[in-house]
Amino acid sequence: SLKSENCKVKCLCVCVFKTCPFCFILIQFILQFGRYSALLIGIVYGKKRYDYLKPIAEEERRIEAEEKKKREEMERIAKALAEASDDSILK
Repeated sequence: SLKSENCKVKCLCVCVFKTCPFCFILIQFILQFGRYSALLIGIVYGKKRYDYLKPIAEEERRIEAEEKKKREEMERIAKALAEASDDSILK
């Protein structure tokens, strides 16, 4: 039988001192199942969250690029005006 004579409980038990080999294997299986379940849930959650945030980040990058273009254009215009005002006959 899979149950050990040292196991004091007559059903599937969780022995604190791991005296029953069957209980030890059961505990290992439960812990391993829990770890892999948490890993799988984390992967699924991460993928779902990434898919949710990706379009938002792309939109922010697009807006930032447009603002950068406008800012560079304004700086170019300001620089041209500064150079134009510096050019005078009275130098």
